[in-house]
Amino acid sequence: MVLKNDKVYYRALLDGIKSRCRLQSNRKLKTTDDLEAVTAQRIAVAKAKKKGKPAPKRDRLLGDLEPVVQRLRTEGLSWEKISDHLAEFHKFPCGRSELHKIFKGRL
Repeated sequence: MVLKNDKVYYRALLDGIKSRCRLQSNRKLKTTDDLEAVTAQRIAVAKAKKKGKPAPKRDRLLGDLEPVVQRLRTEGLSWEKISDHLAEFHKFPCGRSELHKIFKGRL
């Protein structure tokens, strides 16, 4: 009885491996290199489908507030002063470090 259960489990394992080792075009894999290629392809597809987390603050800063920040920065204002200006006149509170991180490579 124990041998019969072992054969059933072994057969289920083999069936699982067999079904797992198929390409998207349903052809059987020839080597383990093909399996690595399929895995890499599946990872690439999953990463391409993955959507980024929305960043409304960053989007607004890089959208309609970017010219304001550029103008203030060329006038010589510090990130702290720019942050205060955005909070007071544009109703957009954000920290100086956040501004610096976003505009570090842009200005």
